[in-house]
Amino acid sequence: MGAPTSQSTFKPVCATYTRSEASCELLRGKLNKEVFSKTFSIIMPDPKRLLDRKLGEIEEVIETSPSKAYERLSSLLGQYPSHPRVLTLMSHANVLMEDYGTAKAYAKRAVLMEPSNITAKYIMGICHQRLGEFQDAVRVYTQIAEATPTSPVAFLFLGESLLNCDDEENAEEAYRKAAELDKGGDVEELAKEALWKLWGIQ
Repeated sequence: MGAPTSQSTFKPVCATYTRSEASCELLRGKLNKEVFSKTFSIIMPDPKRLLDRKLGEIEEVIETSPSKAYERLSSLLGQYPSHPRVLTLMSHANVLMEDYGTAKAYAKRAVLMEPSNITAKYIMGICHQRLGEFQDAVRVYTQIAEATPTSPVAFLFLGESLLNCDDEENAEEAYRKAAELDKGGDVEELAKEALWKLWGIQ
């Protein structure tokens, strides 16, 4: 074969150049999108991150100012009516304000939206206890103890709810388990005090 003509040489070179230009345009577009995305995230923070920050701030003040926390949560609830963390904090605030019926309703909604929400289940148990619904408290704390079998607090609360149902045998077993799981800790001390009272020592 003879040497390639200038025309046959020009075509592949031209094609290579065109592909290179297209790649540059694609890259340029990608970089522009990344720059825009970063700039936009600074100007307009990610909604989830913004909500997490607000809820974190509420968690810091809820114990000392439950009514203020409740007010802030009420406004968030309008935007996030099914958000488990918002519902859980609403139930917590109501417990602190001793509105156990409302707290129980919010906690139930939180568990419905997030069945693994142990905090909301604890609040439900507390509400059942305060409202004299002891069998319901036993049911909830049994669920918590089964889900967190190494938690001394779960068995301590279960023991209290069982005792309120006059089930002394199972209450004693729960208190023993709580003490066993927290050797040398505060829960062990509370469990032992409950056992001594149960045995008539105090």
